[in-house]
Amino acid sequence: MSIEKIPYEGLRTLIKRNPDFNWPQRTETNRLEPICQPSHTASFEIKQNDKIFTLGSCFARNIENHMVNHGFDVIPLRINSQIPKKFALDQLRNMYSPISILDGLKWALSPDQMPDPQECLIECEGDEWFDPMLHPPRSGNLDEVIETNKLVRDNMALISKCRIIVITLGLIECIFDKKTGRYLNSITPDMIQSKNYARYEIHVMELSEVLSSLEEIYDLLAGNLASDFKIILSVSPVPLKNTFRDMDVITANMYSKSLLRTAAEIFSSNHTNIDYLPIYESVMMSERKYTWEADLIHVSDFIIKLNIQRALNLYSNGKISGELNNNQLIADNIDEEFIAALPMQLRLSREMEDQYKMMLSLFPKLRQKISELEDEMKENEEKYKFFKSNYDRLQNINTNYLDQIVEMQGLK
Repeated sequence: MSIEKIPYEGLRTLIKRNPDFNWPQRTETNRLEPICQPSHTASFEIKQNDKIFTLGSCFARNIENHMVNHGFDVIPLRINSQIPKKFALDQLRNMYSPISILDGLKWALSPDQMPDPQECLIECEGDEWFDPMLHPPRSGNLDEVIETNKLVRDNMALISKCRIIVITLGLIECIFDKKTGRYLNSITPDMIQSKNYARYEIHVMELSEVLSSLEEIYDLLAGNLASDFKIILSVSPVPLKNTFRDMDVITANMYSKSLLRTAAEIFSSNHTNIDYLPIYESVMMSERKYTWEADLIHVSDFIIKLNIQRALNLYSNGKISGELNNNQLIADNIDEEFIAALPMQLRLSREMEDQYKMMLSLFPKLRQKISELEDEMKENEEKYKFFKSNYDRLQNINTNYLDQIVEMQGLK
């Protein structure tokens, strides 16, 4: 079924009001290079007193940190001081797949529909336990693991007090626990005893499963939040660090992100209170030296900051402006402090780019010289043809004269 139907008779009007319907070109400063900045329309406004809740992968943590820096009240951060340091506070709330986000919300908002979290715990070596519904995969004694789980669920329940929900979708390769019937959020093989391996399977989700999870998330939020709640939806550009599938992780990641991006488009088109935020496009289509850290997995703070500033400026009706923009990158007098803040490999890349630009500046001179040589060769070729034709003409005349002389002397 089509996600959108557009009357053909209205195409001219649509084009007139969409200044970005054409793909950018290099003939002028554009929104694609060096940093891709897709245009986006906000369907609602974020107010300074709005409570915001972030859900999803580690990229959601990046977004919330920048929102906090701009003075917004991001609720999930309130739990950090209560969590044992061994469980890595910044990552504890990461939920990577749509089904993990759904289960986390169910445990917080509809716990009667879910099994006791303790039933999902995994016993490790040395009388330690691990909660596969949380991240990162760290073990501890049973009491502290249960208490940490409760704190996270209580914190998740605070979503009911929020109007703005930010969701980032991370991956679709999930570990399925056949005993509990739940998908795990995170796990490492060394935390499962070999005798229990048969209990788990790797499931690679397909589109209908992802959409079903997203719609359940929406229904759960609609039943527990105020009627004016809004969702900002995005796909995390952070790639799979590794894949469980028998293929190149690059190929597996492309499928994962493409599926999530497709699901995000369909899901957001089904609900008027959901905006898709194209940060994924910005990161993936920008020059790589500006977007990735040295590990080629984590997204640079610069590109996140730029995108969040653009988004907040848009959703605040211009009240929040950013100091970083595309022009800052392509200007000749680029900020030296910005260059100094880049990782070493990016600075070296920048130097190589400068050398490349210098080489490009020589091309017009080379083209002019080549043109002059071509003209000179053409002129010489014309001279050669002229002399050759005269030589041939004289040669023919000379031959004719010799024939006449021979004939006159009766030698023939």
